[in-house]
Amino acid sequence: MRRLSQAVVLYSTFQDMRGNRVSITQSFQVSLRRFLPIVGLAISATLLTMLATALFVIPGIGVFMMLFVATPVCVVEQLGPFASMEQSSRLTKGHCWKIFGMLLLTLLPAIIIIGAFELIAELADGGFILSAACELIWNAILGAVYAMLVIATYHELCVIKQGVDTEQIAAVFE
Repeated sequence: MRRLSQAVVLYSTFQDMRGNRVSITQSFQVSLRRFLPIVGLAISATLLTMLATALFVIPGIGVFMMLFVATPVCVVEQLGPFASMEQSSRLTKGHCWKIFGMLLLTLLPAIIIIGAFELIAELADGGFILSAACELIWNAILGAVYAMLVIATYHELCVIKQGVDTEQIAAVFE
């Protein structure tokens, strides 16, 4: 589900970066065109990451960082699941620790904030509904931020490694 939502946000982001009007309907249409490859990618990447994590945590983190931009690769470059994972690995090569650091700087405060929300809800005796509502809202915000991080990372890696710009990346949607 996370990868499909990234695909929806991807189109909107590049349209916004180009100064174009953002249409949620068009975003869904573009992402649905790549639905099966995205599902295949989600399954393959998850299994590969789980396998690497089962061997030891560090390889799991490494695989996760290597596949960090696989969804934008799948959608923008219109590649299949395995080719998307290979291209993501090429793009992130030499940048995995930077990506890991960026995620830590983003996710650690998020974990602290959701913990604080849950504590406040518990102290206010708001019960399960208030706690669940806080968690749902925060997860929605965090999901959007995460998707934007993936997309911005993909954009920057394309600029650095391939010398392409926003217009060239977004041209595939036309």
